Amino acid sequence: MEITHCGFDMQHSSGFKVLRPTGLGEYLLLIMRSPVCVIVNEKTHYTKGHSVILFHKDTPHFFAADNKPYINDWIQFQADEADLQFLSEISLKFDSLIEYADAYVLSRLVKQICTERGSNNKNANKSVKLLLELLFLKLSDLDVEESTFS
Repeated sequence: MEITHCGFDMQHSSGFKVLRPTGLGEYLLLIMRSPVCVIVNEKTHYTKGHSVILFHKDTPHFFAADNKPYINDWIQFQADEADLQFLSEISLKFDSLIEYADAYVLSRLVKQICTERGSNNKNANKSVKLLLELLFLKLSDLDVEESTFS
């Protein structure tokens, strides 16, 4: 997996919204730490925050702050067949909203990934790859409630 962009503790106004009618063209892991409205495959879900979704690169989607300031962490990435096989093996599904109780573990890993990506460490690329795999493993380990949009 190759990360193209990432952000940690991104804070947006209550009017924040994103509309991607043809998808992003890259995979997106979105950790929503505040209330948000998400529309995927013409199905709408309102979260209380503490939610995550892994968008497929071609999935049309919309998400917007739910009348409150919006906070998120996110990672955009490219994936090859081996990467997609890894995600399948650990039972992560695309375009399924997962609600969880504790954002700390996932958010801390995103922060580490973003920090390492910006470093000049000689092993930064390998560290980022391992941290990203750990993030996905931790996500797959969560005791979650899942809402599938497909």
